[in-house]
Amino acid sequence: MNMHIPMMVILAIEFGETHSRVGMFINGTAHIFTNNRGENFTSNYVSYTDKGPVVGFPGKELAAGHPKNTIFNFRQLLGKNFSNPETQQHIKTLPYDVVMEDGRPTIKLSIKGKTKHITPEEVASEIFKELKTQAENHLSTKFQHALVTVPFYFNDIQRQQIKDAGTLAGLNVIRILNEPVVAGIAHYLDKTNQELEFIVYDLGETAFDVSVISAENGVFEVLSSVRDTHFGTRDLEDAFLNYVVEQFDERHHLNPRENFEVLEDLRTLVKQAKKELLTNPTAKITLPEMVNVPSKFLSFAQRDLVYDSLAALFFKIAQLTHQALDETASEPFDWDPYRQGTKVQKVDINGIILTGDPVYTALLHSYLENFFDGQKVLSEIPSNETIIRGAAIQADVLLSESGTSNCPPLMDVNPLSVGIEASDGTFLKVILRNTIIPTRKTIALTTARDDQAAMFFKIYEGERLVANKNNLIGMFALKGIKAAPKGVPEIELSFDFDVNYALKVSALYKKTGNQEFMVFPDRELKQEDIYRMVEEAEEKKDEDIKSLEMAVKDHQMGVEDPFGVQRWERTQLPVPVSHHWDHAPPNRLQITLLLSDPTFLALGL
Repeated sequence: MNMHIPMMVILAIEFGETHSRVGMFINGTAHIFTNNRGENFTSNYVSYTDKGPVVGFPGKELAAGHPKNTIFNFRQLLGKNFSNPETQQHIKTLPYDVVMEDGRPTIKLSIKGKTKHITPEEVASEIFKELKTQAENHLSTKFQHALVTVPFYFNDIQRQQIKDAGTLAGLNVIRILNEPVVAGIAHYLDKTNQELEFIVYDLGETAFDVSVISAENGVFEVLSSVRDTHFGTRDLEDAFLNYVVEQFDERHHLNPRENFEVLEDLRTLVKQAKKELLTNPTAKITLPEMVNVPSKFLSFAQRDLVYDSLAALFFKIAQLTHQALDETASEPFDWDPYRQGTKVQKVDINGIILTGDPVYTALLHSYLENFFDGQKVLSEIPSNETIIRGAAIQADVLLSESGTSNCPPLMDVNPLSVGIEASDGTFLKVILRNTIIPTRKTIALTTARDDQAAMFFKIYEGERLVANKNNLIGMFALKGIKAAPKGVPEIELSFDFDVNYALKVSALYKKTGNQEFMVFPDRELKQEDIYRMVEEAEEKKDEDIKSLEMAVKDHQMGVEDPFGVQRWERTQLPVPVSHHWDHAPPNRLQITLLLSDPTFLALGL
């Protein structure tokens, strides 16, 4: 390639569920590099042989003969506890051995007759090494820095392990980006001056993600993201595959599900046939003679098999879309279903983005455009290239921001959520963890009773749903609120992180301009403490939910709090909100603060 390569370059890496890609923005164009097979993706397979690791499709080809040493579907093991029920369920689907080491899943191999344990991030590093080599071969230059895309739901531990994998591969991972946001960048939605809401459908092999994103003046916010870990394109193929497996068993008296090699060959043929059925009424499936199969296998499939699987897909789309839109009514991933904000409606969606295998995403265009009343699917970019192209564009932006310096921009994110405590004990998150800093977030509050004269705020950081299970970092009061009916005064509570990680929390009474604030310097949290808090929040989630359910009931029967707060809206009429719970939510839950708290006396309230 005849391209001008700047002194400092940043690789863009899409670390997918089953495939990964590498690219770079060069001379105004996003380039996706190919492997030695001419493919612009690398299968997430690593086969560990006596001669070393074999990565990608060549490694996948070794799976039949070396099932215990060929590693795939390992991304789901990153950052997980071994005892986690989801982890245990996933391990049952893997042909290789996964054992516990320091409470985490570790992969057991046999190399040259000796047992060896490797971590999921070590496997990921082999993928990163391969991608790095592909880029270096194309451009005849060495790479030291990269940004990597991951799912929105990845937690701190998983993101840190991605950085560790980069380090093992000889790459400094300077930024980790959320996939749905990158999808918006790929379509240049960050270049518009108006506020947009768009929806991203990511249809993977084993999972389906739907995210609602807001974009305004180059700033993206994930309003909601929902995920079904039990539905993907592989499910669409399974009905088809089951049909072929039954035919195979009937003719050869051999169950392919008991023979990994035969099953994978049939799965590959089913994928090819499914593509053919998109344009032809029938497709032929042929498997040549092989061990234990004395004659070749021949089958014909009908297009009805495709339509049957699409019905399940369309149902799942509608289900996840309604759930994602419903969840925009509250803070992302906030526990409390009664906290009602402004819900994004179908008519508010300005764009639809699809990512994943084009064979399947192409089938969704007309359905989604009808579902959203004529709103068009953004289809200028192939759906399987959307993420890597957006990542390449963002890498170029970071390079521009770093100027001519050879020092890359730092990956600055808020490691833990920060927010306030509500009277029911709930932790109301204002700035979520993994938010890029500097950043500022403001929420509108109002009084919870008539003639309320003051508000009191307790500031926490952490991930537990129960506020006092997190770290209390400070408290302050806002006085001087003029007498008025409840719900009328407007108070803005702002959380502001600067580039030095210092947090400023301020409360502004808009009528008089009266303001109170506190500044909290960088707390210098240790990485192990962050890990512990994130893990503990996940482990204690069910316990916290039960505790808060009881607190909500108690709160609804309680008396008004003279220092309480609630969300302020221009209209104070309760807004109904749908939720997956089996009972209707009450009117807006007032976010009040406990009168019995002894700190009130210390503050002179």
